[in-house]
Amino acid sequence: MTATQLVAPVKGHSRRRAIAYWTATVLLVTESLVGGTYDLFRLDPFFAMLAPLGYPAYLATILGSAKILAGLTLSLPRLPRLKEWAYAGILINMLGAAASQIAVGNGPGDYVPPLVFAVIALTSWAYRPGSRRLSAPTVQPTGGAAMGRSAAAITSAAWFVVTGGVGAVLVPWWLTGWQVLRPLAWWSTAEAVGVVLILAGLVVAAGVFIAFVRAGGTPLPGAMTEHLVVTGFNRYVRNPIYLAAMTVFIGEALLLGQLSLVIYAIAVWVGAAAFVRWYEEPALAARFGADYEAYRRAVPAWHPRLHPWTPSDPEHPEVGNGDAGASSAG
Repeated sequence: MTATQLVAPVKGHSRRRAIAYWTATVLLVTESLVGGTYDLFRLDPFFAMLAPLGYPAYLATILGSAKILAGLTLSLPRLPRLKEWAYAGILINMLGAAASQIAVGNGPGDYVPPLVFAVIALTSWAYRPGSRRLSAPTVQPTGGAAMGRSAAAITSAAWFVVTGGVGAVLVPWWLTGWQVLRPLAWWSTAEAVGVVLILAGLVVAAGVFIAFVRAGGTPLPGAMTEHLVVTGFNRYVRNPIYLAAMTVFIGEALLLGQLSLVIYAIAVWVGAAAFVRWYEEPALAARFGADYEAYRRAVPAWHPRLHPWTPSDPEHPEVGNGDAGASSAG
């Protein structure tokens, strides 16, 4: 293969990334500036939506100002830290808008558009060029010293309670008020399946957290284990915590008979998949090198293997630092 053959795909890939970034960003900036102007001046149809959702009129002024600032920030060159804040604010606003529509019982025509713009925001964020990114911290391949087991246990337990409490308790309560619906006559069977799924998801999540503690690390990106750890559920799938969370959410949807929780589970999975694809996997590949690449080739990201994977190298009994191969919340 010639040098030209090697360079051409790279140029084509860069061109596709640039097209994806600018297409998504133009749409996002346009929505932010136009929507922000409508909100700031309390113009219909957007302003008329606030009262039925239970929000006060002055929220339009707050949202409009924030949207315009976010749109201007994304349209200007550089300013990488402000852009991170702008993306986070837009994503929170869009997900909150969708959740609000679902909470009051509105249909897909009301909650799908903000979800679409949330995906557009993630696309713009994922494909942004280097001049619009925060500088990545230097990654040490060896990972540094592992945490003490007590510190890892306390940190992991706190992370488990906080993320589980928000994701599996607070948000479902906000969406459903724990109201139980039985849309079909045989729904008691679905409820039983839901209970089984919830328990299974909790067992998997707890097992992965325990594996982190034994390896002297946590699921937090800043507290990775010293070595890749492929034990327990990580031998079957690279993202067991994310899959466990989805299992719990679907179980709650069946137990309560609430479609909104199915939509919530799908939205969370889309966000998790984007995070894994554009942050976790590159970070883990940079940190753990060939060991992680071997793990990623052998173990699927989202559908479990039928048989557990065992590393071929006997000198590396631990390969995979948690999820997406390692130490993030996956």
